[in-house]
Amino acid sequence: MPALLSFIGKRSLATLPILAGALVFTFVVMRLLPADPAAFLASGPGMGPEEIEAIRINLGLDRSIPEQLLIYAGDILRGDLGRSSTTGETVVDDLAARLPASLELTVTGFLLAMLVALPLGIAAAARPGSWIDHLCRIIATAGTSLPSFVIGLLLIHIFYFNLGWAPEPVGRFDMMLFPPPVVTGSMVIDAVLAGDGAALRSVLGRMVLPCLTMALFALAPLARITRGAMIGVLASDFVVAARAAGLPRRMVLWHYALHNAAVPIVTTLGLVFSYMLGANVLVEKVFAWPGIGSYALDAVMNADYAPVQGFVLLVAVAFALVNLLIDILYGLIDPRVGRMG
Repeated sequence: MPALLSFIGKRSLATLPILAGALVFTFVVMRLLPADPAAFLASGPGMGPEEIEAIRINLGLDRSIPEQLLIYAGDILRGDLGRSSTTGETVVDDLAARLPASLELTVTGFLLAMLVALPLGIAAAARPGSWIDHLCRIIATAGTSLPSFVIGLLLIHIFYFNLGWAPEPVGRFDMMLFPPPVVTGSMVIDAVLAGDGAALRSVLGRMVLPCLTMALFALAPLARITRGAMIGVLASDFVVAARAAGLPRRMVLWHYALHNAAVPIVTTLGLVFSYMLGANVLVEKVFAWPGIGSYALDAVMNADYAPVQGFVLLVAVAFALVNLLIDILYGLIDPRVGRMG
């Protein structure tokens, strides 16, 4: 346990420069954009240059970029991510209210992708040149060629406009129904806790297309890496020796080969999940999903600095936590790789 805690502490300290770099990069880039937040806020009637300048002073935009950055860094250390000029709420409250929707979408899509990609990659590696191997390669190629928002638009066109099987792709819940009481922020869990079957059916129905979009987006890299890792392990000497010793094919495949191929697979799982949390921006926008991605995109369109900076910082923290979890899993899978000393 002391070794594990020391390992976690060292890894956590190593992520601080990454988080600081993400914070500084986003802060500077947002200030270099041609849009002026003061002009957006002063878009009403009777607003002239004097009013715009007064708003700039109130927002602190009249200061130099290094001075603004130092002030913002001090606010971050106090847990203050600023206030959104679009919603009027603090960024912390906005992100906390929208994060469950993004997690619900990302986690469900990730689990669907994992349940399909891992068996598909393993089966393709076990039968190279077969129809399932060709299917795996086609899916991997198509998945990496199509952007996630294109996949979403295609699913909407097919299952909503043409077939009429899916509900309207607008939000998480049917506005004609009463939403379940908010307990966890996840509408699925809240509907189950409330025992509201109608609400649960409405929520699940609207989750199908966006979750399927996210799953198809993540399916390609997971299947490709699983197939490649398993092919490499299955060609190794110890697997050939195990087969020659007469061990059952299932034992060789699932116990020996998969265990030794687990490190690159686990790495890919962590990277894909982290990327999905940040890359669901366009998917949330396509399906009008009220998550942190659509929140950040709306902020960019309105030159609202604080929400974008808070979104990037949150995704960077999530990425660091996932990487830390991967490093810990390395030590459990193969102590030679994950040294925690």
